[in-house]
Amino acid sequence: MLSLKLNPFLPTVSRKATFQFTLSLFALLYALQTSAQSTTGQNQTLSPYSNFGIGEWSSTNFLQIAGANQTRSGAYTYSLANPATLGNLYYTTLDMGARANTGTLSANDQSRTFNGGGISYVSLAFRTWNYYKRKVTRDSLNKIKTYKSTRFATNSALTLKPLSGMGYQYAINNTSPFPSKTTHSGGGGVNLLESSHALRLGNTLSLGYSAGWVFGTLIDQSLFYIPDSTNFRYVEDYRTVQVRGMQQKAGLLLNFKTDTLYHSIGASLQWFNSLNGSQDRLVRSMYLAGGYLNPEDTILKSSLYKQPFTLPLAFGLGYSVRYKQKLTLNVDYKKQLWSSNSSMFFDANRTYVDRSEAGISLIINPLDSRASGKKKMPWPIRLGASNANTQYQFNGSNPTGIYNINEQRAFIGVGIPFVRRYFDNTALVSMVNLQIDYLKRSPKPFNNSLATEEYLNFTIAVQLGDVWFQRRKFD
Repeated sequence: MLSLKLNPFLPTVSRKATFQFTLSLFALLYALQTSAQSTTGQNQTLSPYSNFGIGEWSSTNFLQIAGANQTRSGAYTYSLANPATLGNLYYTTLDMGARANTGTLSANDQSRTFNGGGISYVSLAFRTWNYYKRKVTRDSLNKIKTYKSTRFATNSALTLKPLSGMGYQYAINNTSPFPSKTTHSGGGGVNLLESSHALRLGNTLSLGYSAGWVFGTLIDQSLFYIPDSTNFRYVEDYRTVQVRGMQQKAGLLLNFKTDTLYHSIGASLQWFNSLNGSQDRLVRSMYLAGGYLNPEDTILKSSLYKQPFTLPLAFGLGYSVRYKQKLTLNVDYKKQLWSSNSSMFFDANRTYVDRSEAGISLIINPLDSRASGKKKMPWPIRLGASNANTQYQFNGSNPTGIYNINEQRAFIGVGIPFVRRYFDNTALVSMVNLQIDYLKRSPKPFNNSLATEEYLNFTIAVQLGDVWFQRRKFD
């Protein structure tokens, strides 16, 4: 007699339809990112500090991570900062996020408001191989069998996210040696399409590696003008830089338990290679007629193809401790070695210092899956703060002769879970995450002539859990 047995992990849609949907989604978001970063600075920043190198550096991560960039890991959860956190993934997870922000920029007793937003990230993670090594022991007195399982697995993820954003509009007035004014405006940014993989070696150790394609467009326009006896004379300098290259990450994650406490220690290393930029530059004189600027003469027209440059090496360390199923405390640190980075050909004569960032966060109800024996999954609540000494540095007249730019951030967020039953009674979790961030960037020590920025970021993200890409099993 032939018996037919189906594996409990069956896809709810066909594998072909799933692949087509995923490919279409990434193609759409790639087009949106490319369009946005070339026209509006990804519409996420209006900061004079983004007029440095490849723009304002982004530390984009999932909302459910809170501040645990190196250690947050679960059945549906992993971190974009440390690929080893993929090791504990059990279900297919599709993450998508978008944000809106509003802010105020002030300098020299003048201020300007800014409203923007855009796509934060899209990422698809899934299991590729799963194996359990089971050990059976029998109690000699009660004759009861005890099962102990050790899991070995490989998991993968594909992610599209912004790596940096460029968006600025400001003017510099000069009175010496003669009255003149220079306006600066820019837009664009750099994106990352990343493939991540993790190897879980038992219940304690996970190793991870990721490789990503770096791509984007940077746009800079400077307009210098000076009045003469009859009119204004203008000189426009317009540059576009196409950035291409590779980014790589390696990471590890350790998990262990002591009594009622669960500990996680994570570390990661990020580096770049094969980076190059192609620049087109047009400098021309302009004249004002009828309220419009008109070209008068071309001063310079040049192109540079595939000029190499570098981006800084970075490393991160993190520690998390969880008490039962109630609370998780996270401490995280990251450093980027900007001071040892060579100058970029399109950002010559800039001086950078190392960027260091430390943060602490707390997650109430930290589990990302429904606990056994519980009818409902409690809402996770996340809050935290971080402080960063950024890579920006300016010379000044204060006693030290140097101004650094300090960045402070605080956030609070909540997750709204949706639990649905699979046909074999497996509980699958999806979640809508909401978060509000307050960010302040200001010179240290304070200098009124350098910009102070304050932002409120509102982010919404969807985390969809499922069991895609699993094969049917016939007995």
